[in-house]
Amino acid sequence: MNIQIAYLCGTFSWGGLEMNQLRNADWMNKRGHQVSIICYQNSPIYKFSNLLNIPVIIIEPFNKYYPFRAGKKLSQLLIKNHFTHLIIRSNHDLSIASNVKWRLKNKMHVSFFMEMQFGITKKSIFHTIRYHFFDLWSCPLIWLKKQTESLSYIPKNKIKVIPSGIDLSEFKPRKDKMSFRNKLNLPSDKKIIALIGRLDENKNQLLVLKALKLNQFY
Repeated sequence: MNIQIAYLCGTFSWGGLEMNQLRNADWMNKRGHQVSIICYQNSPIYKFSNLLNIPVIIIEPFNKYYPFRAGKKLSQLLIKNHFTHLIIRSNHDLSIASNVKWRLKNKMHVSFFMEMQFGITKKSIFHTIRYHFFDLWSCPLIWLKKQTESLSYIPKNKIKVIPSGIDLSEFKPRKDKMSFRNKLNLPSDKKIIALIGRLDENKNQLLVLKALKLNQFY
């Protein structure tokens, strides 16, 4: 079977979710698979896909819920370009991906790679019907798989644990702490606190600042 993978990304954000989507597409591309990124023009993933020489297909922005017209257009685009697999990671893309699966049925394998936890129960009729159309629901961690099973009616045989993965070669050769301090022009006798991730209200970096003000780290 000739596998052609479409990575859909319907956001203008550039966080871990989008980075993992592009990273996976890049790995599959280097392995010889035929892949394309489907995204908005001038979005961050559009720009970085071009830098990595990954084919890009531009689409118009679509609504998070009930994107029926956009789902029809995307289905036609996927068939026209002979795609066999559609992969999404963003909750924003769940409705349009399920719409595509409903339209194309066995012509398209649709996968959701979960990056964010549910947080609340997703057992409504709306959620159950939407999730029913996915062929694969991938969780990066075992506890997310257990949460998905307890907070939704997604069939357990569709839920798999597949870690996002990371290229460890980027961290070699390893250097000692002082080398990094010197490279970043940081003091050698002070405690350094690093926050990994974008600045976002939902990530609550403000908590760290409040703790620092209260001297909770000393």
